[in-house]
Amino acid sequence: MDKVSRIELIGGHPAVDFVNTVGGLRGGADDENLFGYPDLLTWVARAGLLDADAIEALRLRAADEPRQAARAFDRALRFRARLDAVLRAHLDSRGARPGDLDDLPGDLDELRRAYLDALAHAHLQPQTAGYDWTFCRATDTSLESPLWPIAQYAVDLLRSGALGRLAQCGHCRWLFLDTSRNRSRRWCSMGACGSIMKMRRYRLARQQ
Repeated sequence: MDKVSRIELIGGHPAVDFVNTVGGLRGGADDENLFGYPDLLTWVARAGLLDADAIEALRLRAADEPRQAARAFDRALRFRARLDAVLRAHLDSRGARPGDLDDLPGDLDELRRAYLDALAHAHLQPQTAGYDWTFCRATDTSLESPLWPIAQYAVDLLRSGALGRLAQCGHCRWLFLDTSRNRSRRWCSMGACGSIMKMRRYRLARQQ
């Protein structure tokens, strides 16, 4: 659980940050950060997708129903893999004709089913400006509920213009929304991959 509690949230969007719970170098082996249902809850809490009371209720229920919690965790990982494939396919398909997008890898229908399941459990609540969906009231807590806000954010991203700002770090597998003015961001974070690549270029220059 210590590993997931330290993971950076640099994606610029909750759905992208969820995909980034798998790390690792670009083209290298994956580096998993979620190893069980408690880790999923830790990440959801850090991302602010469910409130503290809901998280605590889910921890208690997961301890009482470990098999059901394991199934809910597996479903969340399958959803993450589908979303990861769709986002990376979108990056690869830029410049393609609209009809070519029909061949995107990943199960879009699985994302749709998870989204519909999320909306079936959502509650429309007043916010500071307008209304928004909320999930997991104390009276209807489900072990599947951590996936609901993730699914909602994921499909909202796929349907929005923000998807056009999706980019991948030049050093690792992490994705992010590039909100820089000229879309020139190259690294997931300057403090991590950016500094590594700058130091690498510096050393190469010194050797020449």
